[in-house]
Amino acid sequence: MERKILQNINTEEAIELTRELIRIASPNPPGDNRHIAEFLVKTLMKKGFHSTLSQKEETQVNVVARVKGKGGGRSLLLNGHMDTVPIGDQNKWTVDPLGGECRNGRIYGRGSTDCKSGIAAMIIAAEAIWKADIELRGDIILALVAGEESLSENGTGYLLNEGLISADSVIVTEPTTLPAEYPTDQPLQIFTASRGMVWLEITVEGKAVHAKIAPQGVNAIEKMSTIVLALQHMSSNLYHPLCGSPTINVGIIHGGTSPNIVPDHCQIILDRDVVPGEDPMKVTEQIQRVLHKLQEEDNSLKATMKIISIEDPVEISQDEQIVRVLNEGIKALFSVEAKIGGMIGANDSRFFIKRGIPTVICGPGITTQSHQIDEYVETRSVFNAAKAYALTMIRFCQ
Repeated sequence: MERKILQNINTEEAIELTRELIRIASPNPPGDNRHIAEFLVKTLMKKGFHSTLSQKEETQVNVVARVKGKGGGRSLLLNGHMDTVPIGDQNKWTVDPLGGECRNGRIYGRGSTDCKSGIAAMIIAAEAIWKADIELRGDIILALVAGEESLSENGTGYLLNEGLISADSVIVTEPTTLPAEYPTDQPLQIFTASRGMVWLEITVEGKAVHAKIAPQGVNAIEKMSTIVLALQHMSSNLYHPLCGSPTINVGIIHGGTSPNIVPDHCQIILDRDVVPGEDPMKVTEQIQRVLHKLQEEDNSLKATMKIISIEDPVEISQDEQIVRVLNEGIKALFSVEAKIGGMIGANDSRFFIKRGIPTVICGPGITTQSHQIDEYVETRSVFNAAKAYALTMIRFCQ
């Protein structure tokens, strides 16, 4: 049975479907994914699958397809997001970011690695089972979601809150592949942990005066620079064996109106990673203490902090059945077990794990290729992922 299903994995179709998905722009922001959702509904229909559309917001549409089992077995859900980060400055790309160009074993384009190839691989895997005319006991659910790049409240979070999806275990198809320079024909990794994050907005108020009498004012940008430097020197002794050490990044800064005016306002937004074992609220309190200390040392520094978003880090046991079944399947296919690792960024696995649903991350694409100029996915990892998904579907849902 397994050999018959694996023979149905159409590698050329996996490449072409990945390329077609790349060619349909779905940047977030703005987050409008209606065109790619419509394409996927039609694609699934051609392959014999019935799918449903649901949405919290008009422009952010989720697609859910189901391969119904005969009953009495475990259900498995595969989750992948249709939206991508924006292309950015297209002049910096050496390929068409929406071209889906395929050459030298790579498919290029925005979303190739994060995570349209994962969607293609799960569809090809489910199709292979359908073509084999094998009825499993458990259900296979494909959840193609919106809004992941904007924290998923209109995607996975919405579907779970509304009771539109559920399963005994989940595979999130975010990229977990080792780069080509690793000496292995089996590049897939299984991630059982994910970092969380804290997004904070810090605002400094100064005093505006003419630049020629700058000492009589309070330069909000200069005051903010002391905060940024202090944040960069914050240290954490915590090291997670799968997720590494937490990082901090000041990603947005606004301030000033004219070169000849001392700026009276400056604002930053920062991202502080949180690894399993850390409490996001304690991290927030630590940053607040840094601000208090700086203000005690400089009474002209007036700073406030606001929490934008907090996402908890998550982790499951490596002994969970979905981990074992997936890894056994990978070993059966490629004669080597997958490496166990952790995801460097927040992702949709957190929604399932926080609800007690064992969830792993495993997908084509190299994690560090996400959001990059000239983003690409290796064709071999798309094939390998489709085979691993198909074998896991059989063994988990039988």
